[in-house]
Amino acid sequence: MHKNHERKEPFRDARLILIAVEGICTEKLYFELLSQSHKNSKIKVNIVKRYNTDSSPKHIFNNLIKQLANYNNKLPDEIYMVIDRDAWTSKMMDEVQKQCFEKGFYFIVSNPNFELWLLLHINDVSSFTNEEKILIKNNKRISRAKNAKKYIEKLLSDKTGGFNKTKASSIIKFIPKVETAIKNAVKLNPPPPEKRGCSIEIGTQVHFLVKEIIQKI
Repeated sequence: MHKNHERKEPFRDARLILIAVEGICTEKLYFELLSQSHKNSKIKVNIVKRYNTDSSPKHIFNNLIKQLANYNNKLPDEIYMVIDRDAWTSKMMDEVQKQCFEKGFYFIVSNPNFELWLLLHINDVSSFTNEEKILIKNNKRISRAKNAKKYIEKLLSDKTGGFNKTKASSIIKFIPKVETAIKNAVKLNPPPPEKRGCSIEIGTQVHFLVKEIIQKI
């Protein structure tokens, strides 16, 4: 992937990828487990620390900027924001994406959310009926119960024998199928991260980042 920000040091033993994620647990666990399972001395992955539960794209961006101060003059080689489309307004998404472009960050969106990327490890969503795709896009809770799962979480739970997005034991099940997820994500035809604008169709750009981590073209 083309790097669109300037490196700040002449040499680094490993290429450092910094990822700012919206979710408190799921995305962090996934990228940590993925990088551990595809160990590569030339790639290092860091996840931006979160200090509260505010998950708005604006907050994630501002927190990322603050954390970059810890790197002094040795900025990461590539910087990503991984965001859910969910119910955020198009205006907010476009504003934050524009800020990322200005800073040279990659803006990675999943519509409706990151759990779609997990589902692609086990299903070719492009082959689903239009009715099923609408249910995925809307991703409503399956009941009025306070702790009721959303539609995609329920699918993941049914297909994997139980799914808890806060548990590493649930997330690690997907890691061996990452190449299947990449192929299935491509079929949904998402735009590359370099392209401005956020798609209104279901899909995810996460595979662009994942290929950088596991070095699969």
